[in-house]
Amino acid sequence: MRVIIKNGENEVIMDERRCIFVNVSKKVIRVFLDEIIYAESSVRKLRLICKNQVIEYYGKISDLEHQLEGDSFARCHKSYIVNLEYLRSYDAKAIELLDGTSIPISKQRYHDTKNKIIDFYGKPL
Repeated sequence: MRVIIKNGENEVIMDERRCIFVNVSKKVIRVFLDEIIYAESSVRKLRLICKNQVIEYYGKISDLEHQLEGDSFARCHKSYIVNLEYLRSYDAKAIELLDGTSIPISKQRYHDTKNKIIDFYGKPL
């Protein structure tokens, strides 16, 4: 989505993209949500796998899940959140992403994940 701001004779065009801010090595980094492919948690550390980079920082996946709520993300496993924009296919055990990466779906989260996919795409894949 684009926003046009008119200020007198000047016209500024800005992209209105949702983002989050994460603390990485004493820096605060802005991460656009549409660039996140998936997030992985391992021993208090989060890894955001993005289009052009991997960002690692300390945090809880539940906090990240809350930040991403209402967008195109689904928590499919205790250790994974996926961006449904990058979904190629899924079954009861895993989600396959466009780049071929396979992300596990836990038995406990399968129905919620499936419903999120159906809501996002408007129909089952």
